[in-house]
Amino acid sequence: MAFIDEPFVRIDWDEECKCIVAEWKGNARASSVYRATLDRSLQLVKKHSASRWLAIMIESSGVISPEDTEWLQKDWFPRLIGAGGRRFAVVLPPKGLAALQLNRIKRDIDSDKADPNAFANQYFDDVSIARAWLTK
Repeated sequence: MAFIDEPFVRIDWDEECKCIVAEWKGNARASSVYRATLDRSLQLVKKHSASRWLAIMIESSGVISPEDTEWLQKDWFPRLIGAGGRRFAVVLPPKGLAALQLNRIKRDIDSDKADPNAFANQYFDDVSIARAWLTK
């Protein structure tokens, strides 16, 4: 049973790669649900002292609202880093608009980091390559 299993995302601990895996299956219908789900996921990070996160966005649809994008960058990612997050791999969706937005978010997160070496995030087209990067 997954730690979080919502219609739009499944988040759990993966013992093999020693990482959090979030498999996105769509978009949350409400901003409050999206934020609450990601907030709750930080409990899993703390429980496992997880430093690695794999976001599989292949089945993700649509884009994140500007308000949720700002919250993700300015609020959630700093808390993830504070909880011990050090490596974040994203497997991009095949749809162009969502992939473009995710790339913009990555650039913004990278530019906001006080210490550029504190947190590494990388984007991939293949889950197995993303997993390999996380575990090296």
